[in-house]
Amino acid sequence: MDKFLSTLPSVRSRRRAREAIDSGKVLVGGRRLGVAEHSLTVQAGDLVCIEWNRPGTARTARKGAVNLDRHGLRIVHEDSDIVLVDKPPGLLTDSATYKQAREEKTVATLVGSWLEASGQRAHVVHRIDRDTSGLVAVARHAEAFEALRSEFAKHRPVREYWVLVAGGPREDAGDWAHYMRWDKRFLRQRVASADDEQAVLARASYRVLRRFGEHATALEVRLDTGRRNQIRLQCQLEGYPLVGERQYVDRDASPPTLKAPRQALHAMRLRFKHPGHGRMVAYTCALPADLEAVVRKLGG
Repeated sequence: MDKFLSTLPSVRSRRRAREAIDSGKVLVGGRRLGVAEHSLTVQAGDLVCIEWNRPGTARTARKGAVNLDRHGLRIVHEDSDIVLVDKPPGLLTDSATYKQAREEKTVATLVGSWLEASGQRAHVVHRIDRDTSGLVAVARHAEAFEALRSEFAKHRPVREYWVLVAGGPREDAGDWAHYMRWDKRFLRQRVASADDEQAVLARASYRVLRRFGEHATALEVRLDTGRRNQIRLQCQLEGYPLVGERQYVDRDASPPTLKAPRQALHAMRLRFKHPGHGRMVAYTCALPADLEAVVRKLGG
């Protein structure tokens, strides 16, 4: 797309073409392109339109795109209904307190500032932990948000995580089921009994991706439910905590020999029914550099 636009007399360069795309000025078949679509393939018969004077598209969208890049937030997919982002570790998905809302950048505020140019808001559909990396779905309008929120509430989307644990399970595949409850005072999950009125049953399945001797195992974990910190607690309860885990660990156990800058947990795949056209869609994102470095140290 950027190469095609650069051939037009009003554009003349790929840099200017990308600026036009990033600021929401370019439409193909009536659909406005987003920041991740510089490399969209132009098809014969496509109707391409550039709205140079569209109000609000210049400064605001460009600033929003710069902020996304500055905070390491990458657009995986973007259309008129949803935005899929690859969240870096250390960035909140959304603010949970007034202090966070006032002082911290989040996926919601960064994507929101980028969407502001098109008169839209960022509606975060689900969350992943601050120090977990990977895919987060954001709706661009209320209708898409309600449709996706309903799907997630019914646990229909497929959510798969890459997990690196110390040691590992004996079996190459299996299921986890644990009762847990959220401790509001200490902001963490606690194991609970089945007769606890506040307890919920957390379920997930796993398969082994690779074993690194007896030291560590890379797992693919699929959530059947979606409890906060679920995988982190379940790995501890199963006897093989996440590499780099600092909260859900056995305090009486020996200090971990494997090191990581944060919990080795990455939301690598999302599959769900698209709120616009109703068909199933799937998105993936690769391991970030910090977890790739941990794997290399293990001989990967």
